Amino acid sequence: MSAVSNLITKVVCENQGCLDYKRLSQTLRQSITAPESNIVAILRDTSKFVIVEGKEKRDGNSALSADSLVIAKTSLRVCQKRVICDNCPNLHLCRYFLCGECKFGNKCKHSHDLDLTHNKEVLTGQGLQELKAPALFQLLLQNDTNLLPEICRHYNRGSGEHGSCEHMERCNNLHVCQHFLQDNCNYGAGCKRAHNFNDSAVKILTSRGVSLANLSILKNTYKNRFAITGHTDQPAGLSTRKKETECTQTPSVPPKVSCEELFRALPNPNLIYCPLGSPAAPPAAPVVKERSHHQSSASISEADSNEICLFFIRGSCSFEEKCTRVHHRLPYRWQVLSLLGNTWNDLTNMESIEQAYCNPAKDSSELSPQVNFLTMTSGYSKVRRLSTASSVNKPPHFILTTDWLWYWKNDKGGWSEFGTEPDPKTRASITSKDLEKVYQTNTGIDIHITAGKNRYLVLIKDMFQQNITTKKKREIRRRPRFVSGQEVEKKLKSGTSEAAGSSTMTVPEQWDKKALPEYGYKLIPLSDCSTEFQQVAQLFKRTMYQSTIRSIQRIQNPSLYRVFQWQKEQMQLRTGGRVVEQKLLFHGTDKSFMPAICEQNFDWRICGTNGTAYGKGSYFARDASYSDKYSKPKSVPKSMFGVQVLVGEYTKGTSSYKRPPPNYDSCVDSVNNPAIFVIFEKYQIYPEYIIEYS
Repeated sequence: MSAVSNLITKVVCENQGCLDYKRLSQTLRQSITAPESNIVAILRDTSKFVIVEGKEKRDGNSALSADSLVIAKTSLRVCQKRVICDNCPNLHLCRYFLCGECKFGNKCKHSHDLDLTHNKEVLTGQGLQELKAPALFQLLLQNDTNLLPEICRHYNRGSGEHGSCEHMERCNNLHVCQHFLQDNCNYGAGCKRAHNFNDSAVKILTSRGVSLANLSILKNTYKNRFAITGHTDQPAGLSTRKKETECTQTPSVPPKVSCEELFRALPNPNLIYCPLGSPAAPPAAPVVKERSHHQSSASISEADSNEICLFFIRGSCSFEEKCTRVHHRLPYRWQVLSLLGNTWNDLTNMESIEQAYCNPAKDSSELSPQVNFLTMTSGYSKVRRLSTASSVNKPPHFILTTDWLWYWKNDKGGWSEFGTEPDPKTRASITSKDLEKVYQTNTGIDIHITAGKNRYLVLIKDMFQQNITTKKKREIRRRPRFVSGQEVEKKLKSGTSEAAGSSTMTVPEQWDKKALPEYGYKLIPLSDCSTEFQQVAQLFKRTMYQSTIRSIQRIQNPSLYRVFQWQKEQMQLRTGGRVVEQKLLFHGTDKSFMPAICEQNFDWRICGTNGTAYGKGSYFARDASYSDKYSKPKSVPKSMFGVQVLVGEYTKGTSSYKRPPPNYDSCVDSVNNPAIFVIFEKYQIYPEYIIEYS
């Protein structure tokens, strides 16, 4: 059991000292075979581990939920005495070296060598002899409270700029929001306490030997330490530490400089990570500026969406810098979190990383910088993958969406895609597309499938399938289909797009067939004598009778109309062929957004920020007088949209809704007499008219 315990400690420490139970179990299964009950019993050893219970529902008889956190704990400390002591149970090691940077180097009077006989004996006695230096140093930093400065508990109390801390700028402890470090600050960007390691904090940390390259892991280190010491419920500081005593020399305090200056002073500012006490890893990609809003080093706060904009890839995003999606030339993007934890930087060898990730047999990429796909880290730094929307969420004629494939691990250790097994007698009754559709619902439901005579339960949330009869479990994986940069260029040059075939597609009878663009839209002025003009005008004038209509233009966008019709067909299929209710409604917005809406449809995050009383979606009104309130600018002539909307089945909305409840298509202000409709899926919308009035 001790060998398993030591292995668990090693795995957790190699993942920044903390790992969720799901990923820990997946990693352990690659090395050992042990009943879950034995693993959990080991984790319950409070001298070696701290468990933070997760919020997810436990699976079956599992003692821990998948999102429960396992934090490595140890009683090992660094010796604080200035003189050599006999029979010392602690490590004889320079604390500055351990923190990443000892300015005395080879001249330091304290050991920089873990291979000292004393240190080897101490580590063996603790069962930590297999830990490499970075993992061991991580374990010590989150357990030995003498190594890192405290978080000032007085700063986290009171209402002043420095809380109730009387030392203010002269304080030797860190002025950082403790709840931010614990990931439970309710104030977010509005918090009065610092949510980063500012100039003062960096000065204190570097004076204590913390290298700049190690600043990126400190937030997690402090979070782990709070959990270990039990100080996670209130913003209090850590227990008072003893004075620093292990080095007779005290490194000089660096001059007062800003975080940005310190960061620029690094040999390579795009450094990915530096394991504690080891040389720096290879650099990340240089920052390439694509546009002002989404640079390759974009602020985390700006990244409100992890979805890459399909319109930008095609070179035609009309929302430009206002677009809430990520602008990138490929349908995928690999990024690493910067040292200071506030920006995402593009990784080098992005295409080779993607190619490795698309292979379900790969746990990590091969070229430097290496990315661990199981933990989504590169060294000690977090990694993320951005991508275009899943292909199951877009109409089939959309190009460069992400085609996700689902695999199960076979008896030979290989990976087989669901529904593509060569033998029809053993072929799964479900395909990757079916599984992806369930995955995208985000419901976490389990699926019953068959493969020949065997019946299985696919647990999407836990990523494994289980034989219902034998209870044998197999790991499953979700990986994208690989698309090279060359293939992207080929698809773009081929002319295949959402508008493909628009010249021959069925369009409304009243459309001008000579004005059907290959891409984009054309505005067709309506004659005020036409029936179409009179019908729209009558609906508009019902509540805007004092206004004068100057013009009504029909928006002819074959691409958007094709998607609108496809969505209508999908909704009819879901309701067993029943007619889907469709209404002509009104929408007022800023005039500057109108061209982008005509080309790419509505995006409520850009065009619908006036309120979310009935849900976070695009709002449309039965009465033009209501939409008139939101038509900008207020000067005449004013403009508003006449919009065809597939309202379908609707229910009363609430401000918390991000999508309609199950079995509903939209939300309204009143079910009995709806005047406001909220649409969450833009394919249910077709902007049909622009009405100019005074």
